[in-house]
Amino acid sequence: MRVLPSLLTVALLSPVVVHADPGSPFKHDWRFENDGTRLVSNHRAPAPFSRSGEPEATLVVEVERPSREKPASLDAIVRNEIQGIRDDLKLAEYLEEDGHKPDRDVASWNEDVAGEKVAFIKYRVAGKGDKLFPVPRTVIHAIAVKGGYTLFFHLTVLYAEHQEEIRADQRRMIELMLPKFPPKQ
Repeated sequence: MRVLPSLLTVALLSPVVVHADPGSPFKHDWRFENDGTRLVSNHRAPAPFSRSGEPEATLVVEVERPSREKPASLDAIVRNEIQGIRDDLKLAEYLEEDGHKPDRDVASWNEDVAGEKVAFIKYRVAGKGDKLFPVPRTVIHAIAVKGGYTLFFHLTVLYAEHQEEIRADQRRMIELMLPKFPPKQ
């Protein structure tokens, strides 16, 4: 499980998290939870995408300090994440025509974001274990390694009404955090 050093993340995000402020750097209408490390859409996913009024999307930031014994490379982290996805989840067919070629319904690629190499993993999940979702949801993980830390930006989209602004906010969160990371302590 990933360890989220709350004070560290709060120090990075405090100038960024501006609740319902018109000057917010984010495009979507988010509610901020867990000291601003969990953004929850204020828009509910309609049926059949959700039967319980779940938000149309969530964006979660996690920070992990790798083991001192064997720090992992970004490529190794991505391979491990993809293996965990395949082992733990029921995947749906990758339907997006986004220029990324999926391998067994999981696409992965690297981009330069804020001057850093960031890996992306994208897939559609239909369920976990014996539980199936009413409709598959799209998940995009962005992963960066900087200053001995691994940063995860997990975006889960249940309903695509505001999909472009939600995806832009994931990238914006990365652009805001990476240049300040790790913070001076």
